[in-house]
Amino acid sequence: MFKSLARMALATATAAALFFTTASCSAPQQAQDSDESAQEEPPVTIVDTTAETEAESTPQQQKADITEDRAKAVALTHAKVDGEAASFTKVVLDENDGTLVYEIEFTAHGAEYSYEIDATTGNVLSYDEPEQDDELEQDD
Repeated sequence: MFKSLARMALATATAAALFFTTASCSAPQQAQDSDESAQEEPPVTIVDTTAETEAESTPQQQKADITEDRAKAVALTHAKVDGEAASFTKVVLDENDGTLVYEIEFTAHGAEYSYEIDATTGNVLSYDEPEQDDELEQDD
């Protein structure tokens, strides 16, 4: 019986030693495997898409060289209308044939005005002759 207990103890000690040896050896191996897999990944490539984004941007995202207020002042000056007499009904930054323009509409003294102002230079690109609005004339 003594021999069987000794064999069992020896078998248990051998199993324990084998377990701890395997566990301690496999941990560095796993770390080494993860280092190797990290080295195998392809490098990250950064692509500059700024030019593409700018080309696809909307007129509102593009920068106008003159402000909305300056475009209004240009239209009022061209129409020879005092700013206090004007009531703006539309001021929109838009793009026409690749050119940024302010589309401006306003009423003053019973007339309706419509202008397109170049948002880069501030030049008047087009305008409609004032149309008399009968409803507005009655309010004056």
